[in-house]
Amino acid sequence: AQPPMRLGAQSNRVHDLAFAADARARPLLLAGGEAGVIEVWRVETGERMAVLRADSRPVLQIAHSPAALLIAAADSSNVVRIWDIRAGQATALTRPEDGIDSPGFLAFGGNGAWLLNAGRTTVRVWDIDMEKLRDMACALLRKPGQHGADVPRPPGQEGLCVPP
Repeated sequence: AQPPMRLGAQSNRVHDLAFAADARARPLLLAGGEAGVIEVWRVETGERMAVLRADSRPVLQIAHSPAALLIAAADSSNVVRIWDIRAGQATALTRPEDGIDSPGFLAFGGNGAWLLNAGRTTVRVWDIDMEKLRDMACALLRKPGQHGADVPRPPGQEGLCVPP
């Protein structure tokens, strides 16, 4: 048995755990907590590798797609986000005002090509194409003068959106 991992104060009360793997297939543990973060731990060493910020709302469900290197999480405001592990960037699939059911669970299918979200009364399936999702997010941010989506940034510090 492995020695116990001590979760950080950022996790606070853990709501969901999921196993994952990094790009080299080393096992990771994902812990979603009360403070709106997902802590990423290397199982073999107990070392905390990263803290992914979802929001300030509790992370209630987590799913991982080893084939696509994606992590999905749903928070208490019914927002579902996806992180590309390689890029470390999150993309929101839903907004609180979308009126989706509180996610009962999340699961990837089709080698990471789909994300299933089931609530109390609905089931949603998303076709996960990270380029398409990024373009959708940038289109929302790109409304004239909003959020600095098109502000040029120094090399190496590029944001999510590339100016059109």
